[in-house]
Amino acid sequence: MGSFWQNRRGSVSVYIILLLVPVFFFQAVLIDFARVKAAQKESEQALKAGLRSVLSAFQPDVQTYGLYGLGISQEDSLKLYRNVLDNNLSGNLKAEGFRILDTRTENATSLLPMYTLANHTVLKRQILEEMKIRAPIEFGLEIKEKWIKTGADKLMKQGSVFSKEAGKIEKLLEKREELMDKARKKFIKLYEKIKERHAYYKKRVNELGSMADELGIHTVDSLKQEVQSVRDSIRRLQEETDKIDGRMESIRDAAETAKEEWEHLDKSKEQILKDLTEAQQKLSSFEHLFQVAVQYFAAIQIIKGEAEQDEKQIHELQEELQPILTDAKKANDELNGELKKVKDAYKGSSDELPVSQVFGHILILSEEDFHSYQTGVASIDALFSGFQTKVLDTDVYRSSEAADVHEKNQAVLKQAEHVHKQQNKVEGTRQKKREEVNSQKKEQKEKISEVLAQLKSVMNGGCTDPGEKGPLHNDGAYKQLEDENGLFRKYMNLNGTEALSGNGIAYELDNPVISSHKSMDLLGKLADVLQSGRDEWFVNEFALTKFNYRTLDLETKSKHALTDPSRHVLAGQEAEYLLYGFSSCKANISTAYAEMFSIRMAIRTLEALMEPKNELFQLGSPLLVLLVSAAQGAVKAFEDMKQLIEGKEVEISSKITGSFFTFTYKDYLRLFFFIHSNDIKLMSRIQSLIEMNTKQDLAKLTTYVQGNTASSLKLWFMPGLMKVFEVTGLTSCEVKGTRCEWKQTAELSY
Repeated sequence: MGSFWQNRRGSVSVYIILLLVPVFFFQAVLIDFARVKAAQKESEQALKAGLRSVLSAFQPDVQTYGLYGLGISQEDSLKLYRNVLDNNLSGNLKAEGFRILDTRTENATSLLPMYTLANHTVLKRQILEEMKIRAPIEFGLEIKEKWIKTGADKLMKQGSVFSKEAGKIEKLLEKREELMDKARKKFIKLYEKIKERHAYYKKRVNELGSMADELGIHTVDSLKQEVQSVRDSIRRLQEETDKIDGRMESIRDAAETAKEEWEHLDKSKEQILKDLTEAQQKLSSFEHLFQVAVQYFAAIQIIKGEAEQDEKQIHELQEELQPILTDAKKANDELNGELKKVKDAYKGSSDELPVSQVFGHILILSEEDFHSYQTGVASIDALFSGFQTKVLDTDVYRSSEAADVHEKNQAVLKQAEHVHKQQNKVEGTRQKKREEVNSQKKEQKEKISEVLAQLKSVMNGGCTDPGEKGPLHNDGAYKQLEDENGLFRKYMNLNGTEALSGNGIAYELDNPVISSHKSMDLLGKLADVLQSGRDEWFVNEFALTKFNYRTLDLETKSKHALTDPSRHVLAGQEAEYLLYGFSSCKANISTAYAEMFSIRMAIRTLEALMEPKNELFQLGSPLLVLLVSAAQGAVKAFEDMKQLIEGKEVEISSKITGSFFTFTYKDYLRLFFFIHSNDIKLMSRIQSLIEMNTKQDLAKLTTYVQGNTASSLKLWFMPGLMKVFEVTGLTSCEVKGTRCEWKQTAELSY
């Protein structure tokens, strides 16, 4: 044995074997490792080929909209997927001869649908892909170039800003004017009260003065005593007369001796009768004076009571008037402050419309005007209070006392007349302007109302009442779309959003002022949306390209999509439904007409505002200037509307963009899609119309699939050694017997 280990024969062979065995092992493992990698690449390609084959079975009706969704069942999809997968793996081929790879599928193959066209995010992505070439061209040529390059967007902004400023200023102006009118009425009531009471008190004091002169120093008590004394004298004289008559009666037939007594009695009686007559006259005079005295002192008490009552009423009028003047001053300050902001904003600006000059003609009331008014009214109240005090303190109306009362009474009237005259200077101008403004406002509102009434007559847009047959009426389709269990609610709920019908858009066509302001507001919104992002353009253009609208068949340059929108279930109103979402033809078409008229009215109004009537400025009413322009604009806008709904092109504005720029009904719908952008509702309505037109449930049209497969490859050399690589993580292959198995996943979408 020892010799064996010391024998050198065969050492080279052993050495070579020791070198070659590791090399052989390494080569064998490397070959299988490379084969596994190649097989994994092959199975990956087969997996993706299977997914592509599955997605190639798209639904053709939906594809006409430029959208793609899997058009076969899950069972058929899985069958197709497995078939393509198997046919692309070398181990499943029946070719004879030597093969380096024998890749084959195992039982773990599956196909998982992930997303459908009912998903808003998926739908929007496909729409963007479909419209990424056409939409920028359409929008750029039809919208932006016609507005932005001509500077129309700036003019529209200016018009919208003027409308808002005019509305805000007019509101403050109207508030001040209403308060000034209210104050004026209160003051006139106070002034008339002062005049009426001045005349009354003047007359009463004169009467009291006359009574005082007639009474002299007499008082009621002294006159009462005098009357009683005279009555007593008359009674005594009558008693003496009766006695004389009795005596004379007794001596009438007496002898001659009674003659002297008779004569004496007769003379005495004559004197007594004379004295009695004088006493009766005196009694009558005293009784008259007594009555005068009673009336005089009663009149004094009455005038005191009346003065007290009048002072209370005049003070109440003054207290009612003062807070109104305070509120009017506050409103005036707010108006002046807002006017200053407007003037400062326009100062040195090149964006000023000529019509903005009207802000410089608004009547400004100063602090002094209100101070003078308030202190003047307060002084009237104070002076009358002084007059009342004088009346209460006066018990005798002799000449001097009556003169003092007259002086106080005259001072009240003089102050009232002074304040009235002073206010007439301010109020006269203000009232005259206000009456003229109100008259012209009424006239312009009537003109606008006439046009709005004409607009209402055509707003049905060809729709008929429910139950009647008509070219644009399809209550069954709207029921399918908007019912409680309709398509719109279905797709809104699938995307986790509460379904509310409509877009909340309403137009007040019975109020010319609101209509005018809303039209100009629309211009401002339009100027803003011209800067909207790309995605919005694409989605909106998809809605106008793939679906029909009111004038589709009337426009010479309309382009039909593969879907032929004119043959859709909801004829001539799909875009309007997508835009407004109401549950009837009339509601959607009439809203589109109202909005189209509104923007045409705004443009025509803006044209008039660019060339205003300067004589209107003098009245100082921004709203009147706007209404005059709106009345002119409304008439022209209605003529524009008649052409638009006939499918004709109408110039945007020769004064704003140039006469060579025109718009159609479709172009205005395009603008409204931007103004009322609401992706969630719009997407759900698009999905609803597609399902209604194609009878395809988009919730079943898969757009994103995930394929899972398990493949294996037979190892040529030492599977046990490959396990070492499996443990070390150098390969994802799992050795099972003589085969190496791995799993793969791939996703693919349209």
